[in-house]
Amino acid sequence: MLAALTILAFPLSASAGSDKTHDAVRHAPVPHADDADKPWHLWGTREIHSTRMAAFAKWNGMYERYHREQLRRTARFASECRGADPASSAAHEASGPNRRSFAALVALARARRAQAGSMRQVDRKGLGPASTSCSQARWQRFLDSIQGLQPREQLARVNAYLNRAPYIIDPVNWGVADYWATPIEFLRKDGDCEDYAIAKYLALKSLGFDPAAMRIVVLEDRNLKVDHAVLAVRLDGEIYILDNQTPRIVEARRIHHYRPVYSINEQAWWLHSGWRPTNPRAGTPSERVWTALR
Repeated sequence: MLAALTILAFPLSASAGSDKTHDAVRHAPVPHADDADKPWHLWGTREIHSTRMAAFAKWNGMYERYHREQLRRTARFASECRGADPASSAAHEASGPNRRSFAALVALARARRAQAGSMRQVDRKGLGPASTSCSQARWQRFLDSIQGLQPREQLARVNAYLNRAPYIIDPVNWGVADYWATPIEFLRKDGDCEDYAIAKYLALKSLGFDPAAMRIVVLEDRNLKVDHAVLAVRLDGEIYILDNQTPRIVEARRIHHYRPVYSINEQAWWLHSGWRPTNPRAGTPSERVWTALR
């Protein structure tokens, strides 16, 4: 679960675009870069752009671990998980959390809590368990299977695949209030809202999507009165939302109960302001402030 939010008060860049270059695109087709560079105005908000990323400790830490994981990848991981299939993973049993009994979820929570300390020690030393190799093998096979599909179909497939993982809050899963997991950590241990969004972001990047056309959006769900995070992808003039709360991708313009606070990708971040509810019963924007990623 995301920590309570406050608007981040650190210097903003006046630059209209990022000077950073992103990884070479491996596969076509890709979203139009010109589309991604235009202001998004998510849910009618104004946005202030910055390329100063130092304050986003959880995001930066996740990316450092992700790069270390990529460097450790070798050809042998597939042989360490012979015949593994996504359906055989305990994290994906019966197609997701809705099929689990309450007693099973309680037992899982207790087991995760008991293992949290030892797992954190393993993660500090580096991911090495056989289950991690298994997760990488399944993950790579899935990505390979959707190469060449149309971009919108890739969005739908990635969203559906990752949404099968059970939702588990960070205090139970990691023993800390807020933890931003890499895709491999998420596939191995499941996760909460931002972990789904991160895994989708990096999956789509590996498929050739331009990082400038994607953002992790930290927001307030005005219906449920909770903090939340989703992935937003700009494609052919439309902004699609990939959300762990729904199995289908949805156009942002069809969602009226999300108030974005900030959005981020590997190049920059954007502070959102000026949101107004389209449904009068949704109330006015909350005045409380959030602190995430610090």
